[in-house]
Amino acid sequence: MPTKREDLKNCFLVAFKAGVHGGLSYRHSDGKVFVKGSAEESSWKTDKLINDKDERNKAVCMASQIKRSVNKLGRENELGTIVPVENEEALDDLIEKCKQDVADFNATGVYTHLRFTALKFFISGENEVALEDMLGDLRETLDELRSAVKSADFQSIRSVVTKLKGFDMVLPKSAAEHLQRAIADARKQATDVRKSLEERGKDLEDVQREMNTTCVDFARFAVMDPSEALESDDFDNPLIKQMAEAHSESRGAGVMLGGGGGGMDEDLSAPFTGERYARQVMIL
Repeated sequence: MPTKREDLKNCFLVAFKAGVHGGLSYRHSDGKVFVKGSAEESSWKTDKLINDKDERNKAVCMASQIKRSVNKLGRENELGTIVPVENEEALDDLIEKCKQDVADFNATGVYTHLRFTALKFFISGENEVALEDMLGDLRETLDELRSAVKSADFQSIRSVVTKLKGFDMVLPKSAAEHLQRAIADARKQATDVRKSLEERGKDLEDVQREMNTTCVDFARFAVMDPSEALESDDFDNPLIKQMAEAHSESRGAGVMLGGGGGGMDEDLSAPFTGERYARQVMIL
């Protein structure tokens, strides 16, 4: 069923800031200006001095690793990294480790030093703007994935899939499962597209006709604004529309749409792709 803002799990917005200071200086010489007609050309000489190259390189490498380390606990976006509440203990341990690593480096550093700051904000159902932005980002990214799949652009598919990393950790279980299946299916199709184009020499238009957006469409429906789900008319698979209508009719009766009920004479261990996945998700 579509995901509302209040359905999202509580989480943290985290930003790790690590800066390198000292051990590097610049000296500028007097500039020269050349004028010819209406054109003007200027030039200056700049000398760069690194007091200890190995020390500074180590500091730059450590700062980069520190800033990226939090991403393994959540999903990075433009504001920072979204970390689910169940990872709070691991997050706090990581912050303490980074502080200790920086202190150890600064204790022995002669010219270059590190500065580390960890910003940690709790986001709950009351943080309407932050949660709406998160859902909006997810919806836009799934739209990108759908376009990439339809275009049979395997490089774009892989790039967009990377952007979806970690979103499932803050989604309700059903929506998270749809997203995980969409990602798995997109990765498989990207591999198939590359082999078809590069190894088998198939025509791009023929490959595009074979692409299937069923899994990503279900994921898009699962995170769509409920007020927009029924009005959406851009799904290729009519079962998506039926699911939206069933959801609209069942809300008052408390019926939940699920993925993976019983009563099917199929191998449920088979990949959740194409029409087989669409049929199974329709089970109430």
